[in-house]
Amino acid sequence: GINAEYMGGFTALQSFDGRVKQGSRVLVIGASGGCGTVAVRMLKAMGAYVAAVASSKNEGLVRGLGADEFYAYDTQGGWQNTYKDKFDFIYDTVTSHSDPDQEPVHRRLLRKGGHYIAINGSPLDWARAIVTNLTGVAMEREGFSITIVSPPTGEQLSIVQRLLQDGALKGVPVDSTHKLTGEGVSKGVSRQRSRRAKGKVMFEVS
Repeated sequence: GINAEYMGGFTALQSFDGRVKQGSRVLVIGASGGCGTVAVRMLKAMGAYVAAVASSKNEGLVRGLGADEFYAYDTQGGWQNTYKDKFDFIYDTVTSHSDPDQEPVHRRLLRKGGHYIAINGSPLDWARAIVTNLTGVAMEREGFSITIVSPPTGEQLSIVQRLLQDGALKGVPVDSTHKLTGEGVSKGVSRQRSRRAKGKVMFEVS
């Protein structure tokens, strides 16, 4: 639905912050999840070359969103060790604390001067990101940033609206919808953390 496309669109847009250009090479980790699916769509609309990492069972979904390359973490372990090309950006959408840290495995795939963008991180990385966000003083590690989503600007609203009108974000899947109650939020968060969600987990405001 349009809500999933809007919400995911703003998250992805603020993550990339105007840095991705036509022809940029981007690796999306967790490409079948809520943030990952929208990111693949939006990056392709920006003209980027997108490689995606997800479970093998989600290859069809991710390729259908436009990914140029696909790597299955569950059946192609170690592909990073033999990969020859480098990426301008890595977008790490893995949020579960039960998952291993993806940065040590994938950061080697960044070109010199490349940027690793995550939506989760260590407590220290979060502290640095919050200070940077509040003060405007760069405190984060070089070549690394955590996305802190803020209210969209008028320009960002216009960009996402244009992408929606052009159909560039069409087809972003909604995994499930839950009521905005204690029980509903609990179920939604559990679904999101289960690593079985395909697309956005949504909450319904009645």
